[in-house]
Amino acid sequence: MRETELEPYSLKDCRRILLAAIELPNRARWSVALALGLRQGEALGLKWEDINFEQHQLRVRRQLQRPSWHHGCGEPDPDHQPAKCPHRTGGGWVLEDVKSRARRRTLAVPPQLLQQLRQHRRGQAAHRLAAGPAWHEYELVFPRPDGQPQHPSVDAKAWRALTQRAGVPPLRLHYARHTTATMLLAQGVDGRVVMGLLGWSQASLLTRYQHVIDPLRHDAAQRIDRA
Repeated sequence: MRETELEPYSLKDCRRILLAAIELPNRARWSVALALGLRQGEALGLKWEDINFEQHQLRVRRQLQRPSWHHGCGEPDPDHQPAKCPHRTGGGWVLEDVKSRARRRTLAVPPQLLQQLRQHRRGQAAHRLAAGPAWHEYELVFPRPDGQPQHPSVDAKAWRALTQRAGVPPLRLHYARHTTATMLLAQGVDGRVVMGLLGWSQASLLTRYQHVIDPLRHDAAQRIDRA
Protein backbone atom coordinates (compact mmCIF):
# COMPACT_ATOMS: atom_id res chain seq x y z
CA MET A 1 0.00 0.00 0.00
CA ARG A 2 1.44 3.36 -1.04
CA GLU A 3 1.87 6.04 1.62
CA THR A 4 -0.18 9.20 1.20
CA GLU A 5 2.00 11.90 -0.31
CA LEU A 6 2.32 15.09 1.67
CA GLU A 7 2.03 18.69 0.54
CA PRO A 8 3.99 20.74 3.09
CA TYR A 9 4.80 24.44 3.14
CA SER A 10 6.57 26.01 0.19
CA LEU A 11 9.83 27.91 0.55
CA LYS A 12 7.84 31.14 0.15
CA ASP A 13 5.54 30.09 3.01
CA CYS A 14 8.56 29.31 5.21
CA ARG A 15 9.95 32.78 4.63
CA ARG A 16 6.61 34.33 5.55
CA ILE A 17 6.47 32.28 8.76
CA LEU A 18 10.00 33.24 9.80
CA LEU A 19 9.39 36.91 8.99
CA ALA A 20 6.20 36.84 11.08
CA ALA A 21 8.16 35.31 13.98
CA ILE A 22 11.06 37.77 13.87
CA GLU A 23 9.69 39.91 16.73
CA LEU A 24 8.67 36.97 18.92
CA PRO A 25 10.80 36.01 21.94
CA ASN A 26 10.72 32.34 20.92
CA ARG A 27 11.37 32.86 17.21
CA ALA A 28 14.27 30.38 17.33
CA ARG A 29 11.72 27.66 18.18
CA TRP A 30 10.16 27.95 14.74
CA SER A 31 13.49 28.23 12.94
CA VAL A 32 14.52 24.94 14.55
CA ALA A 33 11.22 23.36 13.49
CA LEU A 34 11.60 24.34 9.84
CA ALA A 35 15.38 24.08 9.40
CA LEU A 36 16.10 20.92 11.41
CA GLY A 37 12.76 19.11 11.38
CA LEU A 38 12.81 18.10 15.05
CA ARG A 39 9.74 16.35 16.40
CA GLN A 40 7.78 18.49 18.85
CA GLY A 41 8.82 16.35 21.83
CA GLU A 42 12.46 16.52 20.73
CA ALA A 43 12.41 20.32 20.44
CA LEU A 44 10.67 20.80 23.80
CA GLY A 45 13.11 18.37 25.44
CA LEU A 46 16.18 20.10 24.01
CA LYS A 47 18.71 21.36 26.58
CA TRP A 48 21.50 23.87 26.16
CA GLU A 49 24.07 21.15 26.78
CA ASP A 50 22.82 19.49 23.58
CA ILE A 51 24.00 22.41 21.43
CA ASN A 52 27.72 22.68 20.65
CA PHE A 53 28.19 26.23 19.43
CA GLU A 54 31.89 25.71 18.66
CA GLN A 55 31.32 22.67 16.44
CA HIS A 56 27.99 23.91 15.01
CA GLN A 57 26.19 20.77 16.14
CA LEU A 58 22.96 19.85 17.91
CA ARG A 59 22.39 16.47 19.54
CA VAL A 60 18.95 14.89 19.84
CA ARG A 61 19.11 12.80 23.00
CA ARG A 62 15.78 13.22 24.82
CA GLN A 63 12.15 14.14 24.28
CA LEU A 64 9.23 15.46 26.28
CA GLN A 65 6.65 12.71 26.70
CA ARG A 66 3.43 12.11 28.58
CA PRO A 67 3.08 8.64 30.14
CA SER A 68 -0.40 7.32 30.80
CA TRP A 69 -2.08 7.81 34.18
CA HIS A 70 -2.91 4.74 36.29
CA HIS A 71 -5.48 4.17 39.01
CA GLY A 72 -4.18 4.37 42.55
CA CYS A 73 -7.47 4.13 44.42
CA GLY A 74 -7.44 0.36 44.72
CA GLU A 75 -11.06 0.00 43.57
CA PRO A 76 -11.67 -3.28 41.65
CA ASP A 77 -13.92 -1.63 39.07
CA PRO A 78 -13.62 2.17 39.33
CA ASP A 79 -16.29 4.29 37.64
CA HIS A 80 -13.86 7.08 36.74
CA GLN A 81 -11.01 7.43 34.28
CA PRO A 82 -7.39 6.97 35.48
CA ALA A 83 -6.65 10.65 34.78
CA LYS A 84 -9.47 11.63 37.20
CA CYS A 85 -8.51 9.20 39.93
CA PRO A 86 -7.84 11.10 43.19
CA HIS A 87 -4.90 8.80 43.90
CA ARG A 88 -3.62 8.48 40.33
CA THR A 89 -0.02 7.51 39.63
CA GLY A 90 2.30 8.04 36.69
CA GLY A 91 1.24 10.45 33.96
CA GLY A 92 2.31 14.07 33.71
CA TRP A 93 5.01 15.40 31.42
CA VAL A 94 8.48 13.90 31.74
CA LEU A 95 11.79 14.20 29.92
CA GLU A 96 12.85 10.79 28.68
CA ASP A 97 15.98 9.69 26.84
CA VAL A 98 15.45 8.78 23.21
CA LYS A 99 15.83 5.01 23.02
CA SER A 100 15.73 4.42 19.26
CA ARG A 101 19.13 4.49 17.55
CA ALA A 102 17.59 6.24 14.54
CA ARG A 103 16.12 9.00 16.72
CA ARG A 104 19.40 9.57 18.60
CA ARG A 105 21.31 11.74 16.18
CA THR A 106 23.68 14.68 15.80
CA LEU A 107 22.73 17.45 13.37
CA ALA A 108 24.81 20.17 11.77
CA VAL A 109 23.30 23.58 12.55
CA PRO A 110 23.27 26.25 9.80
CA PRO A 111 25.28 29.37 10.80
CA GLN A 112 22.27 31.71 10.72
CA LEU A 113 20.28 29.41 13.00
CA LEU A 114 23.25 29.07 15.33
CA GLN A 115 23.43 32.85 15.66
CA GLN A 116 19.71 32.98 16.40
CA LEU A 117 20.13 30.36 19.12
CA ARG A 118 22.92 32.43 20.68
CA GLN A 119 20.60 35.44 20.79
CA HIS A 120 17.85 33.26 22.24
CA ARG A 121 20.18 32.06 24.99
CA ARG A 122 21.14 35.62 25.91
CA GLY A 123 17.49 36.65 26.05
CA GLN A 124 16.64 33.66 28.21
CA ALA A 125 19.49 34.48 30.61
CA ALA A 126 18.16 38.01 31.06
CA HIS A 127 14.64 36.68 31.62
CA ARG A 128 15.92 34.16 34.18
CA LEU A 129 17.63 36.91 36.18
CA ALA A 130 14.48 39.04 36.09
CA ALA A 131 12.32 36.09 37.22
CA GLY A 132 14.51 35.42 40.26
CA PRO A 133 13.18 32.65 42.54
CA ALA A 134 10.15 32.12 40.27
CA TRP A 135 12.44 30.54 37.70
CA HIS A 136 12.73 26.72 37.61
CA GLU A 137 16.05 25.63 36.16
CA TYR A 138 15.63 22.74 33.75
CA GLU A 139 18.25 24.10 31.32
CA LEU A 140 15.73 23.77 28.49
CA VAL A 141 16.13 25.71 25.26
CA PHE A 142 12.38 26.26 24.78
CA PRO A 143 10.72 26.19 28.21
CA ARG A 144 7.69 27.91 29.69
CA PRO A 145 8.15 31.51 30.87
CA ASP A 146 9.06 30.12 34.31
CA GLY A 147 11.65 27.67 32.96
CA GLN A 148 9.57 24.50 33.30
CA PRO A 149 8.87 22.20 30.32
CA GLN A 150 6.46 23.74 27.83
CA HIS A 151 3.13 21.99 27.38
CA PRO A 152 2.86 20.65 23.80
CA SER A 153 -0.68 22.01 23.41
CA VAL A 154 0.55 25.52 24.25
CA ASP A 155 3.41 25.08 21.79
CA ALA A 156 0.98 23.93 19.08
CA LYS A 157 -1.35 26.85 19.81
CA ALA A 158 1.54 29.28 19.39
CA TRP A 159 2.32 27.68 16.03
CA ARG A 160 -1.29 28.10 14.87
CA ALA A 161 -1.22 31.75 15.89
CA LEU A 162 2.05 32.22 14.00
CA THR A 163 0.74 30.67 10.78
CA GLN A 164 -2.34 32.88 11.00
CA ARG A 165 -0.14 35.91 11.51
CA ALA A 166 1.98 34.90 8.52
CA GLY A 167 -1.06 34.36 6.31
CA VAL A 168 -0.12 30.80 5.33
CA PRO A 169 -2.26 27.63 5.35
CA PRO A 170 -2.98 26.48 8.94
CA LEU A 171 -1.12 23.15 8.72
CA ARG A 172 -0.33 21.23 11.89
CA LEU A 173 3.06 21.78 13.52
CA HIS A 174 4.12 18.27 12.48
CA TYR A 175 4.08 19.48 8.87
CA ALA A 176 7.18 21.55 9.64
CA ARG A 177 9.07 18.21 9.63
CA HIS A 178 7.63 17.33 6.24
CA THR A 179 8.65 20.77 5.00
CA THR A 180 12.25 20.13 6.11
CA ALA A 181 12.28 16.77 4.34
CA THR A 182 10.88 18.30 1.14
CA MET A 183 13.43 21.12 1.07
CA LEU A 184 16.32 18.70 1.65
CA LEU A 185 15.17 16.35 -1.09
CA ALA A 186 14.53 19.24 -3.48
CA GLN A 187 18.15 20.31 -2.97
CA GLY A 188 19.28 16.87 -4.07
CA VAL A 189 20.23 15.52 -0.65
CA ASP A 190 20.32 11.72 -0.73
CA GLY A 191 17.27 10.01 0.77
CA ARG A 192 19.39 8.02 3.23
CA VAL A 193 20.91 11.24 4.53
CA VAL A 194 17.46 12.76 4.94
CA MET A 195 16.38 9.68 6.89
CA GLY A 196 19.31 10.16 9.27
CA LEU A 197 18.68 13.87 9.75
CA LEU A 198 15.00 13.39 10.56
CA GLY A 199 15.48 10.27 12.67
CA TRP A 200 13.57 7.89 10.42
CA SER A 201 14.15 4.15 10.70
CA GLN A 202 12.05 3.08 7.69
CA ALA A 203 12.94 3.95 4.12
CA SER A 204 9.27 3.48 3.19
CA LEU A 205 8.58 6.95 4.61
CA LEU A 206 10.33 8.41 1.57
CA THR A 207 7.44 7.27 -0.61
CA ARG A 208 5.48 10.20 0.80
CA TYR A 209 7.79 12.51 -1.13
CA GLN A 210 7.61 10.98 -4.60
CA HIS A 211 6.43 14.32 -5.99
CA VAL A 212 9.88 15.67 -5.03
CA ILE A 213 12.00 12.59 -5.75
CA ASP A 214 10.61 11.75 -9.22
CA PRO A 215 11.68 15.08 -10.85
CA LEU A 216 15.16 14.59 -9.39
CA ARG A 217 15.37 11.12 -10.93
CA HIS A 218 14.23 12.54 -14.26
CA ASP A 219 16.91 15.23 -14.04
CA ALA A 220 19.54 12.59 -13.25
CA ALA A 221 18.50 10.58 -16.32
CA GLN A 222 18.81 13.68 -18.50
CA ARG A 223 22.29 14.38 -17.15
CA ILE A 224 23.36 10.83 -17.92
CA ASP A 225 21.91 11.17 -21.42
CA ARG A 226 23.85 14.40 -22.02
CA ALA A 227 27.06 12.80 -20.71
